[in-house]
Order: sequence, then structure tokens, then C-alpha cells
Amino acid sequence: MKIGILTQWFHPEPAQIPTSLTQYLGDNGHDVKVLTGFPNYPAGAVYPGYRQSWKQIEVNHGFRALRVPQYVSHDTSGLRRMASFLTFAFMALLHAGWFRDRHVIYVYATPMSVCLSVLYLRWVHRIPYVLHIQDLWPESVLDSGMIRPAFLRKIVNSVLNVLLRIVYKNAAHIVAIAPSMASTLQCRGTRPGSVSLVYNWAVERPVTDSADVAAFRNRVSSPDRWLIAYAGNVGKMQDVETVVRAAASLGYESGIDFAIVGDGASLDEVKNLAESLSVKNISFIDRIPLAEMGAVYAAADFQLVTLLDRPLFRGTVPSKVGASLAAGVPIITTVLGDVAAMCLEGHFGWVSEPENPQALAAVCRQAVAAGRPEQEAMAESARSYYDAHLSMEAGLKAMHHLLQGEVMNQKA
Repeated sequence: MKIGILTQWFHPEPAQIPTSLTQYLGDNGHDVKVLTGFPNYPAGAVYPGYRQSWKQIEVNHGFRALRVPQYVSHDTSGLRRMASFLTFAFMALLHAGWFRDRHVIYVYATPMSVCLSVLYLRWVHRIPYVLHIQDLWPESVLDSGMIRPAFLRKIVNSVLNVLLRIVYKNAAHIVAIAPSMASTLQCRGTRPGSVSLVYNWAVERPVTDSADVAAFRNRVSSPDRWLIAYAGNVGKMQDVETVVRAAASLGYESGIDFAIVGDGASLDEVKNLAESLSVKNISFIDRIPLAEMGAVYAAADFQLVTLLDRPLFRGTVPSKVGASLAAGVPIITTVLGDVAAMCLEGHFGWVSEPENPQALAAVCRQAVAAGRPEQEAMAESARSYYDAHLSMEAGLKAMHHLLQGEVMNQKA
């Protein structure tokens, strides 16, 4: 098959879903082209070694990638974030001819604005596209704070709902990453039978050197204490402020240490909060290369999965859930809905009320009080749940099958 991959973010950025799918398809003999931007996520600055230009073609093992320029921003400014989304969408539309010879196009649909170019290709060249929805729009736009005036929010909501129905109706297939999201999409103008559920798969990060694990552990805690880690983007929606306040409430005497690993638009604000509260049991570690993340997961007793309490998050499963389960690390989450249900169903995690530092502190105490045997049992359950539902092999095979099916449908 000749397959196109459309994604605003791609390797070397931490975009494991489109990157791993591209590699998998190339390794299985398919002709793969990627249309993406110049790497800048999550810091909002173009990576060293890259310089934005009208276009840049990279030839890799198994695929070719066309990089196009965009307005670069990933800070707290809603206007600049929207400019980043829209400029990439516009540039992808201008370079849509890169995909003109494709049999099918996979769209990593975050943000949904990337879909403009595939709509053009569908209407003009009859090329089917498969949407892999990561965030529900317009909810994720309106709840993010990017658009504040009430009258403008109403206009954006109306316009996006009309456009999204067109995108959904014209999609050959739509993939949701959580059960609640799939149910919601089925009521938003999608064609009957066109929505499937495929959990975001996690790339396993094997640890080959126990010294790396011990080194990270000793950097942020000690063997006789409990370590609860948060690894990922530190943005407004991730609500890491609640983690800091919970750590402050517990105090060093609790025997529980927290590690925040990563960066993002709210990192400075979170650090300032920790300093103002004089938190002694929390450490901040800059973003670590993905290849080294295995040691971070292996060193932690629990991984935190936190988000603000928004209806749209109840129908999503953040990628760090799969990463934690792949590493066999139990979860402590404040994400109600599908994530909480998974934790309880699989017996691999603890659930706290969202945006409530005292509740999170109490759940952390409860998890630690349950003791090492319970933590180890949850760790085994985490890995078992990953193997059954979120493994990389299962996810890639499911997506491969969907893409092949749409090509066959097109030829029929």
C-alpha cells in the first residue's frame, strides 16, 4: 500500500503513536510518506539541528518525511497556540500534493485543524482518510482557555461543530482512544459502523542497566522511602499544581517523595508554587530522552496521571497510562471516567477526586499504607492489563488492519 501519515508532531518529538505506526508500516513493506512540521514540541522552540524552511524532505529507513513550517508556540497564550495549529493546517493544505499518489491517509488528529488538507484530497482526488482522534473538539479548544470572550466562544463552537461534522462524515473510518469517546463520536455525524476503539498503545522502554534505575532513584528519593512520579507535559490542563499542593500537605515526614519529570508551558508556575509552599519532598527533573524513560518508570513505586476536571477528559486515556502499564507501574489518577474505570477494573491503580490536593494526599497515604505486597500485586496487574489491551503489538496490528480495509473498500 501507498500510505500517507499526516501529523503536526513526529520524531524526534515525543510523538510515539504516529512515529511507531510509520516505522511499523515501513517495516511491513508499505510505501509510507509523512507530512509534518519542524520539531518543536513540547518546549515551543525548534530543535537544535533544524531550521524552518518552505519545505524539507527527509529520507529514512522505510519512509520519507516532508517537513513544512509553522508558527511555533506552546506557551499559555491561546492566540499563539491557535496560530500554531492554523499555520500548520494551512501549510499542510498547500503541500497536500505530497499525498496525491497515496491509497489511504492516516491522520493523527490532534489538533483537528490538520484535517483541512485531507478533506481537499478526499474531495478532489478521492483518497480515503482514517482519523485517529486524540482530543474531542470543540471541547478541548473551549476548555483549554485559549478562547475567553463568551461571544467568541459561541461563534467558535458553532463553526467548529459544522466543520467537524463535515470531517467526520467524509472520513473513511474514525478511531477513538477511549470507550466514552467512541460513544460520543457516534452521535456527531459519523456514518454508522465507521467508529472503532483502539487504545493508544505504549512503546515499551526496557531497562537494561539496574544502575540507571538506582541512579535516578537516589537522585530524587532513597530506597527506604516511597516514590511517586509524574512524567510528561507540565501544562495547565495536566493540573500538576494539585500534585505540588498534595506533596506539601503530606510533608517530608510522610516518607513519600514526588518527582516531576518533564517540561511545558506551566513548569515555571509549578516550580514557583513549590518554592512558595517550601515543599521538601518534591524534585523537578528536566525532560528526559524517551530512550532513557525506562529507568524513570522502573524507579517509581507509582505513576501519577492527573488532569483538570473537565467532561471531555472523562472520555480520554492519556498516553502515560499505557506507558505506566507497559513498565508494570501502578497508577494514582485524578482522571474520572474511562481512566478511573480501567484502574478499578484492572486492579492496577488508585483513584482520587480531581483538583483536590487533600483528596490526592489521602489517596497517596492509602496507597502507601497498603504496603509493598499490594503495590507489587498491582504492578503485576498493570503489566497484564497492558498485554491484553494497550500493547504496542495489538495497537499497531489493529491500525494496520483498518488501513488495509479502507484501501480494499476503495478498490471494491
